[in-house]
Amino acid sequence: SSSSSSSSRELYVAYTSGSSGFGAKGTVARADAVMSYCAAKIAVERVRRTSRVCLASNTTFDIYPSDAYVAAVRGACAVVASRALFQADFAAVLLRGAATHVCCTPTLFALARLPRGWEDAPSLRRVSLAGERMSAETLERWGGDPLGDGDEDGDDEDGDEDESEDGDEDGD
Repeated sequence: SSSSSSSSRELYVAYTSGSSGFGAKGTVARADAVMSYCAAKIAVERVRRTSRVCLASNTTFDIYPSDAYVAAVRGACAVVASRALFQADFAAVLLRGAATHVCCTPTLFALARLPRGWEDAPSLRRVSLAGERMSAETLERWGGDPLGDGDEDGDDEDGDEDESEDGDEDGD
C-alpha cells in the first residue's frame, strides 16, 4: 500500500528543455502543487467561471498543462487553436475566442500584432508572458491593469458573482 496521500501523487511529467543549464529533464508535477498553482493563479489573475483562458503556449512548454488545469478547476472556458493558426493569426484567435486571459512567450505574443494594446483586444483582461525576456515596448504596451481599477468585472472577493452554490441568485 502507498503511504502517499492522493494530493501528493504524480499528476504529470513535464520535460524541460534544459535552458537553465542543467540539461533536459523530466519534472514531476504533483497534484497538490498543481492545485496550489491553480488557486494562486485564479486569485492573482482573477480567473472567473466566465473567463476564457487562451491556451496559447506550446503543449510542450511546461506551463501549458498547469494553465489548462486552471481553466478546468475554475470552470472557465479554454480557448484553443492549432499551432499554425497561433503563428499565422494570433490576434484572430484572441479576438474570435473572446479570450480574457492568455499566457505564452513574449515572442509568440508579439505575433498577435495588437499595436494599441488593450484597446485592440477589448475582452482581454490578463496577459502573462514567460519563458524569455520581453521587450520594453511589450511591457509599455501591455503593462498595468486594462481597466485601471484593479477589478475588471465587479465580482466579490472570491471571484464569483453573487449567487448561491446552486446558481440561484437570490439564494432560494
